[in-house]
Amino acid sequence: MKQMISFAALFAATVLLVVSCATKDECTADRDCAAGYVCGEDNQCHKIAVTLSFPDISEEQRFTVADDTDKSDATIQLDVTVTATVTSGTLRDGAPLTLTVTYPAGETSDDNTLGPRSAAKSVSYAGILVSGRARFLHLPFPEDGIYTLTARLAEHPSFFAAVSITVDYTVAQTLVMRYYKGGTTPMVLEGATLDDNDDLDKATANFQIKMEAVTTGFRDGTNVQLFIDSETPALVGEAVIGNRIASFDAVTVPIKENIVMRVKAGSFEDTLTFDAVTGNQCSFSLNLHNNQRFGIADDEDTISGLQKTLVISNITACSSGATVEIYVNRTPGTDTPTITTSLGGATLERQITLPESADKNDTHTLIVVMKDDDSSATGQAMVTGLFVDLTPPTIEVTAPLANTVFLPTDDTNETLEGLQIEVKGSVSDYLSDSMDVGVYYDDLLRGEFSGSGDFTIEDVTF
Repeated sequence: MKQMISFAALFAATVLLVVSCATKDECTADRDCAAGYVCGEDNQCHKIAVTLSFPDISEEQRFTVADDTDKSDATIQLDVTVTATVTSGTLRDGAPLTLTVTYPAGETSDDNTLGPRSAAKSVSYAGILVSGRARFLHLPFPEDGIYTLTARLAEHPSFFAAVSITVDYTVAQTLVMRYYKGGTTPMVLEGATLDDNDDLDKATANFQIKMEAVTTGFRDGTNVQLFIDSETPALVGEAVIGNRIASFDAVTVPIKENIVMRVKAGSFEDTLTFDAVTGNQCSFSLNLHNNQRFGIADDEDTISGLQKTLVISNITACSSGATVEIYVNRTPGTDTPTITTSLGGATLERQITLPESADKNDTHTLIVVMKDDDSSATGQAMVTGLFVDLTPPTIEVTAPLANTVFLPTDDTNETLEGLQIEVKGSVSDYLSDSMDVGVYYDDLLRGEFSGSGDFTIEDVTF
């Protein structure tokens, strides 16, 4: 019994000693002090108040590949700075601080995600405060989504700060067209002047040019299409992207100045211009373009077929006196020209006849060949898909009938001013899938319809 009493007395003395220390606020390290207190140089516990912050990051700030601090691999890495502002007491240099990065919840399947997915929900990094600042360099953010950064004083966890950021691996889509100078050296196509040395096949009338599209932000396998002539573009090249490049072995390029090329890759679309000149071949432009449609309003004369003025301009390498052969639905070298004439100046205008198309799929082809006897230069241009519809559509109005008298009770929409009626009927044209129907009164358009078959035009106002 005496021994037990002795142990109890010793325990009581120990408890009294601890209470006495806390009461006097004596300490040798921060861990000796209560929460919210630090051990000062006087070995006394002092109350502190600290505000942590992320000076370089705002809430919901978005970071992209452009913000990556280490581009040696595909993972976005960021530098994070945490500052500690002491408003009460003193926080000594070397105070430990923990930064926890909480990863996005769930999985995503964004096709533009370049970094690997991570299964970790959070990662913690240890740091220390020096002059009120701690820096964490090259922290990895391996997937896109919303991250939460939480900074906390390790020995005083009640002092913390958190901020949410968005990491976006989506790369801005860019596409640069290049051609191979002399067939060997890649050069930017925009604004370039192509010449005979760039032509891969000098036996053809036009240039055959090796090209490539250098891209960023596109998935491998994306289809890239090249069109020439901005008004009614003709497809001249098609390739898929592999390792960010789509290669075109031979793109047919007309020989003329100010060539407009349109480039499409998915929803991306861009245009560029360049020139193609030659010393032994005529080049020229036509005012007609691929897949043009002509109607009654385009006819320049009342004789059979469509009478249309063909304009040949921007002529190079062929001079006055050069022979011009015009073929309508005929083949040079096999058929005789539809029209043979000669060049009299910088431009040539000649009226041609295009027959009316027999059905919706009946189109016409125009070929112009130019030959210069003095320089032996020749040139050829072809336009395809020309469609001619000179037959007016058939239209029948079934309501209202002629001489109909309308009363206020016939108003179909009393919420509008005036009298509203419906106009019904049908329209058809064996050469067209869609017609424009308009209802006019006092030379003003009161209602319209586009399409074919039966129609109803509502709220025609009188």
